Amino acid sequence: MLFMKQGDSSLRRLRQEVAETLRIFQQYYHDRNDEKAHKLAQQLLPQDCDLIIVGTSASHRGGYEWCEGKSQCLDLIRQDWRSWGRLTIDIDGAHISGKDAVAWVAAVGILRRTAAQDDDCAGCRVQPDGIEDLPLRLQKLLKKSAPGPPHSETEEFRFWKLRWSAVLSREDSGWVFRQMHFSYPGFIDTG
Repeated sequence: MLFMKQGDSSLRRLRQEVAETLRIFQQYYHDRNDEKAHKLAQQLLPQDCDLIIVGTSASHRGGYEWCEGKSQCLDLIRQDWRSWGRLTIDIDGAHISGKDAVAWVAAVGILRRTAAQDDDCAGCRVQPDGIEDLPLRLQKLLKKSAPGPPHSETEEFRFWKLRWSAVLSREDSGWVFRQMHFSYPGFIDTG
């Protein structure tokens, strides 16, 4: 099976469509509005419930943050919106490939958390990185996509590097997510 060549107009169109789907997903994560979760499910998740999300804390199938089916996955997304921090995916720098009605994506991102949120996530075993330690492209992305002051003058933000991958399929309604995986670079689960 041959994949489309880099310059193929079909692949360019696929990449544009998938990038737009990623931007919609990103906007839901930025809005963090629990009342919009049902709309996200209708717009971006498959109706047949064939979906899996593997979160940063997942260590085995069926365990914490290893979610299968629309209900479990939507619960994880809502939990992210309530407590995980502000996720910004580098959509413009994402590697988007595909063939016909299937696309796969690999990207980096940044998770912006407050120091208090980091205390809640001590089990992640990842040291937060300061913005000055991030590559210049991600520094610009963070400043552009995740603006806003801390919740109080005494609160400070911390930034975590993140890897994100996804598989999408094209349905009659548009592109929907079939699989997502979130991970922190350098994290080794020894437990």
